[in-house]
Amino acid sequence: MKFCLLITIIIALNIGCRQQSIAPDSEAYSYGLNNLINNSSDSSNINVALSNALEKVQKIIEKDSFKLNYDFQLDKKYDAVNVDITLGNIFKNDQKYLLLRRQDPYDTYLDLYKVNGKALEKVISRFDEGMTYLNHYIFDVNGDKQLDFIVNWSPPSGCCPRDIHNVYLYNGIVGEFSQDYEFINPTFYPTEKLIRGYGYGYPLEVPLYKYKWNGEKVDTIEFIYQDTLIIGQYIKTKKKHNYPTYKDGVVLKKLPKEYLSITGYEYF
Repeated sequence: MKFCLLITIIIALNIGCRQQSIAPDSEAYSYGLNNLINNSSDSSNINVALSNALEKVQKIIEKDSFKLNYDFQLDKKYDAVNVDITLGNIFKNDQKYLLLRRQDPYDTYLDLYKVNGKALEKVISRFDEGMTYLNHYIFDVNGDKQLDFIVNWSPPSGCCPRDIHNVYLYNGIVGEFSQDYEFINPTFYPTEKLIRGYGYGYPLEVPLYKYKWNGEKVDTIEFIYQDTLIIGQYIKTKKKHNYPTYKDGVVLKKLPKEYLSITGYEYF
């Protein structure tokens, strides 16, 4: 029997600095650019950079595509904010989007807007603090032939690898993005609709995992642990265990080859 997980695929570890997904306000969230600029123009450096970026966007909003990367600095007593602007059909779905990234030496802000004429509708907003942001990607993560939005980050402290990916699936039927799904140390296999990876913890304790996309849900297929009593033997289970034995699952004499392609597999 498969265990269905909805939002958080693994235990979200909130030790140290963390990312935040910032939800839109409850009121209508589609504004003209002038209103957006006015709403963002408070005195903080990162928000003045947003106002500055939106002013630039205002001049080119009717273009089919546009890219610009620059550093914004109020004066020398403030750290510069790197601003990256991408406008266009970036998800290849005949809808124009605006992606703004603001990054100072400490924090990263990502804002994705749907462009409707000269108005912007914010669809994703993220804040990754404490130098945790690594990168963001646009690719088909679940094999449905729709491009999705993925943000990669890693907490700065902890005992063990935590390469975290937050996935926003694009639903072409309704033209919207899903809530975010969080995976730790994953490798994505879109053609198989699978995610294989390993959890958080020390070698011999940490499991390998396999999940499968099921629409906008994720099914848990299996976990594989090293048998701590017999070297070179493994235990396959349907749910997580602490130091499982043969009584908790199926004994494997060798590790299935499908797991050898996981990025960072050697840590297991």
